[in-house]
Parts: sequence; structure tokens; C-alpha cells
Amino acid sequence: MTIKILLADDHPLIRSGIRLELTRQAGIEVVAEALNSEDALTLALNLLPDILIIDVNMPGRPVYKIIQELKSKTPALKVLVLSAYGDLGTVSAMLQAGASAYVLKDDDPDVILQAVYSLQQGGTWYSRQVRELLEGLRLDSQESTPLMTERESALLDLLVAGVSNKEIGHQLGITERTVEFHLDRIMDKIGLRGRTSVALWAQEHQFLRTRK
Repeated sequence: MTIKILLADDHPLIRSGIRLELTRQAGIEVVAEALNSEDALTLALNLLPDILIIDVNMPGRPVYKIIQELKSKTPALKVLVLSAYGDLGTVSAMLQAGASAYVLKDDDPDVILQAVYSLQQGGTWYSRQVRELLEGLRLDSQESTPLMTERESALLDLLVAGVSNKEIGHQLGITERTVEFHLDRIMDKIGLRGRTSVALWAQEHQFLRTRK
């Protein structure tokens, strides 16, 4: 059975290298290539490949949104994310969107083949650095995770729900400047910057409770 792959990356040299590595193997066919995220979406919906290999940084809509839409419309599609970034925020965004494999661009070329075969058999695949990151998260205990104050926990709940800073302040009865102050404290605790990264971290950790 031929494994049909859609390859999405805006760098010609990278696409060429991946295509060459894949097509050396019997039973693998690169059915199309996309240069931006919107084309990846359109081609995936039209061609229905078995696996989409997609770069995190693509022109067009954010890749995690493309993955979300594809998984909602074509649940059987397997997504392999190719990235130069192995940070918690990026990894979490892609996996939560529906990616089943995360390969770093500095891995050996044959890793992509291993990931493809694993996905085709219904498994997952993560680069060593990503595996260590995910294992570290699973091994975290509540005691080793920064405990949040009652106000910080309430703020995080609203942040995950997509509420703006202004509306968070309104609901909690504090000023927008105070909301920003609490967010800064939370970011310092968890070592991440940016609302999106904090929201993703909060979704990963379901035990953001204050100490009793």
C-alpha cells in the first residue's frame, strides 16, 4: 500500500531534500508540495493524503490553525510537524492542534522516514529533545510546579478561555494594569513569555491550584 504524502515547506532546498529522502523508498509517494499554509490546507482537502509534513513557519495563516481545521474535516489525516523550534510553547501548540509527530530540522534525515512509518502504523513520533520535554511535563508533580495564588488561577482560567486583559480585569474587579502585573508574575514563575505560551502551559497543567 502506497503512503501518500503532502509536503509543505516554503524553502525549496528543504523540500527537495525531504522529497529525495522519501521517494528513495518503495511505497512512498509525494503527491504534491505546498509553499504556504493556505495551499497546504487546500491540497490536503482535495488530495486527501495519508500524511501531511508541514513546517511550523509558513507564509499564510498560523500553521496550528491549519492543522486544527484539517483534523476537524479529515480526522484520518496524520500530521508531521517539521520545525527548528523545540520550545514548550511551539510544541504544545502543534500537538494540541492535532499533530502526531514533531521532528526537529537538525535531526538526521532518516528520522523523517521513521516518523512517517510510525504514523502510518497509527503511532506517534517525537525528536529526542521533544520527547524529553514531554516526559518532563508528565513527570512534573504538583509540588514541583509553580503554585499559583487564587487570583492567578482565576486569571489563568479566563486567559485559557480567550478573554482579553481588559475583560479579565472587569470580571476580576481589578485594573488592566493589575492584570498585566499578575501575568508578568505568572510568566516569571513558569519561564515563558507571551499570552499564547502561558495559555498553552495552563492547558498542559490541569492542577493550577493554590496551596491550602
